[in-house]
Amino acid sequence: MQSILQSFLEYSLESAFISMVLPTRGRVSSLQRFLRSIMVQTHKPDQLEIIVVVDEDDHESIEFKFPELRIAKKVVQPGQTMGYLNQAGFEVSTGKYIMLVNDDIVIQTEHWDRKLKAVLDKHKNNIVLAHVNDLLFQQELCVFPMISRQYCEIAGGICPVGFNRYRIDNHIFATFKMVTALGCDSTIFFPFIIFKHLNNIMQSETPRYLIHQAIEAKDEVLFQKLHEERLNVAIEICRRNGIEPSDKAILKLKRDRNAPYNTRWPSKVHLGRPRWQEFNLAMRAAIQSPPWSSKIARI
Repeated sequence: MQSILQSFLEYSLESAFISMVLPTRGRVSSLQRFLRSIMVQTHKPDQLEIIVVVDEDDHESIEFKFPELRIAKKVVQPGQTMGYLNQAGFEVSTGKYIMLVNDDIVIQTEHWDRKLKAVLDKHKNNIVLAHVNDLLFQQELCVFPMISRQYCEIAGGICPVGFNRYRIDNHIFATFKMVTALGCDSTIFFPFIIFKHLNNIMQSETPRYLIHQAIEAKDEVLFQKLHEERLNVAIEICRRNGIEPSDKAILKLKRDRNAPYNTRWPSKVHLGRPRWQEFNLAMRAAIQSPPWSSKIARI
């Protein structure tokens, strides 16, 4: 009995390879569906840690259990921003890599963790952004970013707490696009690792992501204000990865606030307005000849 207890304590305290930060509220069925897909598709689920961030008045989520996986709950006061929820989850995480996820995901790739780890272990850089395929934005936007813990140490956390709902993924993605523009390619896209995102609407037989315009407008203001902060983080990432950015490259990024890594939403975002086609044209004009790229992982 004592040996069993000791094994449990060692398992609980051991650092995970990946910590998934998962804010949720009142969606136990969706949460269970996602966790089941993790259990079915993961090669070594014991190396995962799922931090479920819940409101203190969401009793159903607090009482929810899934003993097959290593789950920790972080209980917070209701009404917090998504940025706050993600940061709260990060603060109790132990993983070498931190991944931001939602409860409306179904993992469709068998042994996705083994395939991802095989690429990351061989990568020359210590601080990277791993970018799985959500089947909606795909390579256009890293919706479920997985980043090295060192990134969070440089940035002062996983994300700014001021983001209400949107732009967290854009903020992280834009930072790593700056890293690439500074000469240190640290973004890896995994097209064969499918985290299917179920949060979409169908428009002319094409899935679109619907956003709340009023909330997005507020988050867009903060996103633009953080331009210089992202650049400073990107410079430090380059240096820790052994690359010294040129003064010319830094100056270019400082001046060009409307560069492709700062464009608004990819083409599959639905604004819910008749001017949708005009927005698409503006987006296409804004992203011509991007000075960045993502490595595509292959196995």
